[in-house]
This record gives sequence, C-alpha cells and structure tokens, in this order.
Amino acid sequence: MASGKSTVSDLLAKSIEKCVHLRGDVFRKMIISGRENMSATPSAEAVRQLYLRYKLTADAAKSYFDIGFWLDNSNQTPQQTAENILNARKPV
Repeated sequence: MASGKSTVSDLLAKSIEKCVHLRGDVFRKMIISGRENMSATPSAEAVRQLYLRYKLTADAAKSYFDIGFWLDNSNQTPQQTAENILNARKPV
C-alpha cells in the first residue's frame, strides 16, 4: 500500500541519533519461491507468511532495542496492529 510510510519513516529515523527503520517489505521479499501475498481473501499460507513477518519484525526490533536503538517500523498498516506484531513473539 503506497501511502508514504517508508518515506516518512526514513525522515523520522534520520532525525534521531540512534534509530533503525525496519522496512515492511524486507522480510516479505526474502521469500524467493513460494511467496503468497496478502489479498482481500488471503490463502491460509499467505496468512501464515504474514504472521512469520510479524515474528521476524518483532525479533529484529527487540534485538536493536536491546542495544539502545530507537525503532521505526513501516511494516504496520491499519489492519496490522502493534499487538499482532508483539504477540507473534510469544510462544505458541
């Protein structure tokens, strides 16, 4: 969804001394073969991959935060709440 989230996030990250911008598409694009994108009627696999991206984002964010970086995440859309992303780190 091209709404300028990454552009704004980059500008914000550059204004903070130690800041990491976790780009939303990085983990999605790492899937070279077998990637299923979200849609209005997503497949079970697309949803599974979405929750994997939540987990990877949360794990990366925590690792950066633990060594003193501020975080800026452009991965979130109105349908994806911070609670969803943080809950992905909890054991099932």
